[in-house]
Amino acid sequence: MQGRRKSAVNLLALMLAGIMWGCSESKPKIGFILPNLNNKRYLIEKAYVTDKCREKGIELFFASSDNDEQKQIEQFDEMRRQGAKVIILDPVNRFTAAVMVRKGHEAGIKVISYDRLIVGCKPDAYISFDARKIGEMLADYALQHQSQGKYVILNGDKSDINAVWIQEGIIKRLQPALEAKSVSISLNMFVEYWSEADARHILDKYLHLSGDTPSVILCCSDLMARGCITALKNNNIDASQLVITGQNAEPYACKAILEGKQSMTIYKPVRQLADLAVEIAWRYLQKESVDDLLPLQINNGTADIPSRLLDAITIDAGSIQLLIKENYLTAEELK
Repeated sequence: MQGRRKSAVNLLALMLAGIMWGCSESKPKIGFILPNLNNKRYLIEKAYVTDKCREKGIELFFASSDNDEQKQIEQFDEMRRQGAKVIILDPVNRFTAAVMVRKGHEAGIKVISYDRLIVGCKPDAYISFDARKIGEMLADYALQHQSQGKYVILNGDKSDINAVWIQEGIIKRLQPALEAKSVSISLNMFVEYWSEADARHILDKYLHLSGDTPSVILCCSDLMARGCITALKNNNIDASQLVITGQNAEPYACKAILEGKQSMTIYKPVRQLADLAVEIAWRYLQKESVDDLLPLQINNGTADIPSRLLDAITIDAGSIQLLIKENYLTAEELK
């Protein structure tokens, strides 16, 4: 009888030890939600955040929302149920994303507004690239290479505050040339979802109705630039005779730059952004200060949000090798 009791006690001790060990070894959990995986940068960010979380012993829940606002809310809710303590959220829509921030805060979850600023609430942090400066870079390049003529501007999706800020940067830089009447803006539109097909349709319609060929097409993404290059080809216009800008340093855009069809793109060192996001999340988990990582206060219309803005880089045919050096693209992708 005593032997049985001793065995039972030993078994209970082992079970308790197993439970204690499981608790001590359980990993902290965070979520990472991107609006889509249509761009090279998002694939890199997903892989990099995954690797950094593995290094730090963090369990990562990842989701891509396919540009679907409701799907993103459902993904956020699922991560909340699974026990994520921090969620890095790149919103499909900056307005409707506020409901996720509020739900997160009710559950004690920190929410990092990643790349796009969420409005109508108070996210815990906002990190991105300086969108106004990117707009200035696009306009500066255009003015340096074509200081006269008609400019077409195709902005991104207006639900993304970055698209609004990029446009502000463009207009700020163009203003002196507009006042001097050396440059005129013949078309200035926002394009939903930064869509290649919509950009192609808009430019095709413009070319048909106006009968003009612009000197510059300021596209705020490589996808839209590709759509415009297709529209020019369909209208028997040589894209190499125009200044055509882009953003995101997509492989197809970089090939188009080397072929002379696209003039430039904006490269965002997204590993820096992803690294910053994981470091902030880690400190939140450890209940450590993030003040040194978030030196700015950016108002989103509701509150001042602790923020950091990183710098982007202009890439054209003369500097495209930088992308290979930084392991953003491979030489094979440029062939």
